[in-house]
Formats: sequence, C-alpha cells, structure tokens
Amino acid sequence: MRLSLQLGVTVLVQGSGAGAALMAALLIGWVLGPQQQGQFSHVKSLIDLGAISAAIGMPQTLFVFIQSSRMSLRQGFRASLWVSLLGIPVGILIVGWSAPVLDAKLTLAVVAAVVLACLHAQWRSFVLLGDTTWHFNLVTALPQILLVPIAFWVIDRDGAEAGPVAWAMALIWLVASTYAGYLVHKLPSLGSAQSLSVRALIGHGSGTWVSISLAALAVVVVQRLARQIGGADGLGMVTMALLLAQVPMTPVNYAVPILLRHRLRTSALPNTEARLVKMTPFVTVASGTVLVLVPLVLAIGQVRSDFWLGAGYLNLDQVLACALAAAAAEVAMRIMSIDVQAEGRTWQSASAEGVRVSALLVFGAWVSLNPLLFSSNTPAVLVAVVWALSSWAAALTLYGLNSGAHA
Repeated sequence: MRLSLQLGVTVLVQGSGAGAALMAALLIGWVLGPQQQGQFSHVKSLIDLGAISAAIGMPQTLFVFIQSSRMSLRQGFRASLWVSLLGIPVGILIVGWSAPVLDAKLTLAVVAAVVLACLHAQWRSFVLLGDTTWHFNLVTALPQILLVPIAFWVIDRDGAEAGPVAWAMALIWLVASTYAGYLVHKLPSLGSAQSLSVRALIGHGSGTWVSISLAALAVVVVQRLARQIGGADGLGMVTMALLLAQVPMTPVNYAVPILLRHRLRTSALPNTEARLVKMTPFVTVASGTVLVLVPLVLAIGQVRSDFWLGAGYLNLDQVLACALAAAAAEVAMRIMSIDVQAEGRTWQSASAEGVRVSALLVFGAWVSLNPLLFSSNTPAVLVAVVWALSSWAAALTLYGLNSGAHA
C-alpha cells in the first residue's frame, strides 16, 4: 500500500476513534455539566500519565530496535511484560499524588488500568511491525471507541466518581490489550535475536520516556491549575477545550507513527521521502492550518460562546482559541519528532517538554503566592493563555535544537 493511501486510511480509522472519545466527553458535559465531565477527563488523564510513565519510553524504543533488526520480536515481547509491571508502583504513586485519601479500591482500579494501558501501548507498537497498517489502526482506535458506552454508563449513574470511572478504564484497557496481544501473537518472527546493548536501549528509551511523560504531566498540571483557581467548573472548561483542540491535530497525531515506520524502513535509501528533507515548510503549513481556526472559533463565539453545550460552558470560545494556539505548537513538535526518534536524539524532545512543564509550574507557584489576584470570571482563560505560551516555548526550543543538529 502506498504511503499516501496508508496515511489516508489511518486518519479515517483512527479519526473515528478520536471522534468517539470526543463524543463521550461531549455527552457527559452536555447531560451532566462541566463538573462531572471535568472529573471524568481528569481521571482518564491521570491513568494516561501513569501508563506513559510506567512504559519508560519502551513502546517507541522497542519498535525502533525491532524494526532496525537490533532485537527480535520475542525479546521485545518479554521486555514488554517486565516493563508493564512498573505500572504497579506508578499507579500507587498516581493515587497518592492526586487523591486526598489513599483508598484501597481506587488504588487497585488505577493500578489495573495503568498496567493494562502500559501493556497495550507496547503491544500496539509491535502491531505496526506487520506488513499492513490496518490492524494498527484498529488496535489504536478501539479503546477510544469503548469510551462511548462508558459515557452512557456514567450518565446513567448520574455521576463520574473517580473509583467507578477508574474501574471502567481498566475494563477498556483489558479489552484493548487482549486484542493487541492476539494480533502480536499472529505476527511472524521479526528482527534478529542478539545480545542487546542495554545501555543503548535505556539511552533511547529514557529520552522518549521523559519527553512523553512530561507531555502528559503538562496536561495534568494545567488541569490542576484550572481546578485550583477556577474550581470544578474551571476544570471542566479547560478539559473540554483541550479535548476539542485535539480534533484538528488528529491527522498529524495518527500520521506520525506511519511516517516514522516509513522513515525507518527506507532510511538506508538515498534521495527518498524518508529523509523529509524540507521539514520547515511542512511544519509551517500544518501549524498554520490549525492557527487559522483561532479567529473562526472567536467568530462563532460571538453567536454562542458556550458552543451549544449549556450555560456551564459560557466563554468556552476564548479558552478554545488559546487551546488551538497551543495545538498548533503541538503539531509542529509532533512532526519534528519524526527525525528526533529516527536519529536517536530523543533527549531534545525531552528538553523541549521540560521547558513547557517548567513554565506551568512557575505559573502555579505564582498563583499559590498570589491567590487574590484572580477573579472567578477569568481563570479558565488565563490558564489557557499560559498553556498556549508554554507550548510555543517548547516548540521553539525543539526547533532550535533540531536545527542545530542538522547544521
């Protein structure tokens, strides 16, 4: 299948999954309001953060090593089982950090969800080693599609309590990881069994792990900031804006793994698409396309600032405009990450994400020291502005590092 066709199918199938995830949040927000929708999204984000942290960058690293014949699929599969066990202490730490009281049932649910999500992430990357991308698209979209029945269940319960939502997430990841494991079992023997350089594996994986963990941490931090100065309504507003801003990012989000796969498979050939020689125009066009949506959103906001979601989402247009500005920076970073991953310069992405998290933490410290400076009418917008500025600071940092590497 040609690369362009692979990308088209990927966007179509995985875009359906992204649409399902968006529908789940919209349903909860529309029926139950921003407080319950914010709680639901926050629990999901915490589990995502836990899975990413526990995976220590191995989904991308194991894929790169097997694809480049530096290890076998069997070796990678064994490694994935050991790595997933890190979800146990990470899940406990996540609950201890986010919950006011360490509840045994909640902890068990979060640990189960984190372990299974970590396992799914690694096995999903193995599925991409196959000859086609069809199964990879399905295994990626499945957990997102399963969010829709969970949303109806939450609505029927009339609440998104952390414990039940965490158990529901664990069930989603159990189904998704089982399907991914079945697909991996059907793969032929790939790569080559050999003595592994643990130092090289950890070196590549640690940079990827820090980068992805910081990206997930940034989302959780901005959510906590929104709740800190805007309460449950502020959290709901920001999480909804972040979710809506993911929609225009969908094509790039889902194209990047396919482009990385293509890059690794053809990198030995001269003068091929794999080199992605002129990256700057590609980044500019993709980011510019997302930025064009900012004035459109503000124009719609003049008619309905709540985007027809109800009074709890008044002035959502302003928050969403900032989230889209941040999404444009995210798009640029995702595209630049193709070269970074393929060439093993993963610590450059980690440095860029560190800039964003640092900016958010500095803002959070300032908020804690000056709580009287904020009114209940502006916090969500203010947090969104800081999110956009910190995201662009990260993107410009990565661009500078990437340019220096190719100088």
